[in-house]
Amino acid sequence: MLNFFRKTGTSGTLAKDRLKMVLISDRINTNDQVIALLRRDVMAVLSKYLDIDENSFDLEITPSQTDDAGNVTSKPALTANIPINDVKNRL
Repeated sequence: MLNFFRKTGTSGTLAKDRLKMVLISDRINTNDQVIALLRRDVMAVLSKYLDIDENSFDLEITPSQTDDAGNVTSKPALTANIPINDVKNRL
């Protein structure tokens, strides 16, 4: 990992190595287990205040996008579709 930050080799090699790190990071951070844990935690918090339709609850993480030069053009995004049946009374 320390070699990643050193300025040795050609710029093409450096760009290739950085792109590899971005792709590896995206794959690690968006696995099914992480999404399942996020889904469970988000549902638990929202269920305190809202009556939500858990069967239609959808959570998705879109990975970052890079151009041909290896520059990140968009960051990862968390998108949730959460049907709300009713608002719970907080009294």
